[in-house]
Amino acid sequence: MLYLIVFLGAGIGGALRHAVNVAAVRVAGYGFPFGTLTVTFNSIAHKLELPPYDSVFTRLEAVYLAVWNGVAPPADLERVARIARVLGCIGRALAWERSLIGLKDDEMDGFGDGVAGWLVEFASRLGRFTATR
Repeated sequence: MLYLIVFLGAGIGGALRHAVNVAAVRVAGYGFPFGTLTVTFNSIAHKLELPPYDSVFTRLEAVYLAVWNGVAPPADLERVARIARVLGCIGRALAWERSLIGLKDDEMDGFGDGVAGWLVEFASRLGRFTATR
């Protein structure tokens, strides 16, 4: 599948260019399908004020993984999903870095700490990563 990505010039507002760059990173396919669990579960946890690894996510993960059952055994899929939730932070940091390239501080509209935020999140999840071995 071929995607056409149009990068808009510096003459547009920072927030709009940020949105276009984030969309371009997503369309370009950076990341692993299970990496979406990182953002989705973080968003749910934030909205519902849950800890990131609350038991509610076990069921949500099972539903998400059900469509992959023909690809690998469920235990392998669960392990890969746990790893992806940790490593997904790196993908998000790279996506934020890419989306902020070329923006001036006043154009970042509060998103300037996105890269650092995801790397801090990654560091906090490293214990979960080593537990999946």
